[in-house]
Amino acid sequence: GNYLDHVKLDIPRADYRQTGDQDAVRAVLRSLRDTRYERRLISPGESMNAVTIGALHADSAGDGHLGNRIDLMRGRPYTSPMSRLGLGLHRSVKPEVLMPGGRQLYSERISDPAEPVEFELVPSTLPPGHLVASPGVQAGNLSGAVYTRGTSNATALATRLAALVYENLEGIFAATNPAHDRELLPVLVKALLVHASAWSDPDGLVEELTNALDQWQERRRLQAQLMGFGPVIPERALIANDQRVLLVGAGRLADGEAHR
Repeated sequence: GNYLDHVKLDIPRADYRQTGDQDAVRAVLRSLRDTRYERRLISPGESMNAVTIGALHADSAGDGHLGNRIDLMRGRPYTSPMSRLGLGLHRSVKPEVLMPGGRQLYSERISDPAEPVEFELVPSTLPPGHLVASPGVQAGNLSGAVYTRGTSNATALATRLAALVYENLEGIFAATNPAHDRELLPVLVKALLVHASAWSDPDGLVEELTNALDQWQERRRLQAQLMGFGPVIPERALIANDQRVLLVGAGRLADGEAHR
């Protein structure tokens, strides 16, 4: 689900326009931290047996005409301000991974210049974002498209990657082990999606934010809430290269059993 409420920063409205990029993004991350309980996952995002996808503030569209719209993340590929945060059951990492959800823009709310600056989400079909098929204005138009953003976009990209991973595994097992247990394939697909993720903290701001906490458990918990296991690098789930070999295997354990 998307978080559609206002975003308030601990910067006076009069000072925000002169705030540097790093300081502005740092303030957004602090806001995500401070409102993380309001941003809790909604059903079915907390599912134990599904991979839950968070939205990364990224896309490959140009900026277009921004007008009065503001990019709170200043183009940095951190968790989108509209993405919900974990954790999951028993403090498990949820969402596990991030996929591009498009760059969501905001508008500044009018208030006292001395008050903390506050922003509201701008619904728009203009770039930036993901270009997706949409009913055209004219009846019968089959080429209509608009720009959208959100966790549904991120999930669609993850679903497509999962399908490619599934086909890849099917081909490998058909060539090497025709008698493989097909019921284990979904587990392998989910494991490969998470395996293909990697931490991304381009400005070191998440590390800076979490290092301010005293307990290492609290630091790791906040890191997991803000970024999960990180953005997915699709090629890591699909291919090996001259420097990287990927071994894939799966088995079964019944309740009460263990494997060494």
